[in-house]
Amino acid sequence: MEGFLRKLGIYGCDEIEDFILASLILGDPILLVGSHGTAKTMLCERLSKAMGLKFIAYDASKALFEDILGFPDPYSIKEGEINYVSTPISLHDKEFVLIDEISRANYQMQNKWLEVIRSRKIMGKPLSSLRYVFGAMNPPYYPGAKTLDPALSGRFCFIIWFPHFADLNEDDKKLVISNVSEDDAPLIQRKKEETIDYEKIGEELSDFLNDVRNSIYPSMDKRLRESVNKFLNTFVTIQKEEEAEWVIDGRRAGMMKRGIVSVLSVMEKKGNFSEKNFSEYLLSIVPFLLPYSVEREDYNKEDFETFLVKVVGDCSGESKQQKSVIETMTMLTKIQSAAEKEANIERKFILLERISPILMKEISNRAVKRRVFEFFEEVFSPTAIKDILKIEKLHKNQITISSIDANCMRLTRYMLPEEDRKYGETLFTTFNSLKEIVTKRYSRKKR
Repeated sequence: MEGFLRKLGIYGCDEIEDFILASLILGDPILLVGSHGTAKTMLCERLSKAMGLKFIAYDASKALFEDILGFPDPYSIKEGEINYVSTPISLHDKEFVLIDEISRANYQMQNKWLEVIRSRKIMGKPLSSLRYVFGAMNPPYYPGAKTLDPALSGRFCFIIWFPHFADLNEDDKKLVISNVSEDDAPLIQRKKEETIDYEKIGEELSDFLNDVRNSIYPSMDKRLRESVNKFLNTFVTIQKEEEAEWVIDGRRAGMMKRGIVSVLSVMEKKGNFSEKNFSEYLLSIVPFLLPYSVEREDYNKEDFETFLVKVVGDCSGESKQQKSVIETMTMLTKIQSAAEKEANIERKFILLERISPILMKEISNRAVKRRVFEFFEEVFSPTAIKDILKIEKLHKNQITISSIDANCMRLTRYMLPEEDRKYGETLFTTFNSLKEIVTKRYSRKKR
């Protein structure tokens, strides 16, 4: 079925939709991370509009305490109390709030926001209307942005990185380019087909969320309780044994449990869940439930993925296949570290040949597949790959690339000229063709 985000005109976010829906089911705070122009604010505005909720967005880098709280009521002070007079921009009657640019707020304001995020209170007074708290920030490496205090980031259940426009598939790029938001070009008349039926989508979304929240989630919680608890116990045990700096606390463990069950409940509702794939689901879900990427400047995604694969392997008794995956991920990290330091393209080819035998064997594992192609993108520059392709030409067979593999397709954009990007071979066949070209070139150089 067509996703809710697509119905709301949010394109290229299919892979994060289940996490967004899971957060709406739970009501736990969620943090959106992405570069400017990735539709973080638009997502919140359109979700709240479809759900019929009073929405407000604050720029945390500019908002003053008086803006969110209101002004002291002098009459209440006379009676020995401190109440506040609400304004149109105060938080008291809002149901859906977006705290934007949260990583740019000074630490004093971050501490004030912490109470809102943590307990839906302000100055100790409950915000009884508030149902959803979304935060948003640019990546920590952005100029002016910074990492979050763990006390603040630890309050967000989901940390969701938005895809960059450059990483979208060609169809979604066209949709994004043609998409006109309510704030864009206010003087032009919208076409009828460009309008969004918020009422209809809101009813469908409400029915979906209520069914998952009231029926599917309780059932999945009971069904998966033993497996999830075993995973979390193994996760913490291995963290402690390896003296990891990112050891989770009890609150985070509880968030991870709720997050895993809620995402899998959404998948069950959509007909995409199979219990035999539980271990693979963990590899895809858990990174969205940990705040390390926004609170640590030295966070290394590859190292964490290797750690996570080991945890899943130990939790499952480390079957032969899982041990192979762990070895693969570890080898990828070591090879990448060596290749990034290697300036000579021919020696990089040697590393490519070292990695290729394990590709077909392990490609069914999504974490490994993603890691492999990220490796190629980072190590082999577009210029070098285009130079290789001048020697031999890839075949042109028209194909359809699934959205599931969209994040793994970045290498192919480098492998084909722009005018030929609508053609190409399947992801794996294209890689094999590249490997043959590299091998032939390397052999000729040796002779």
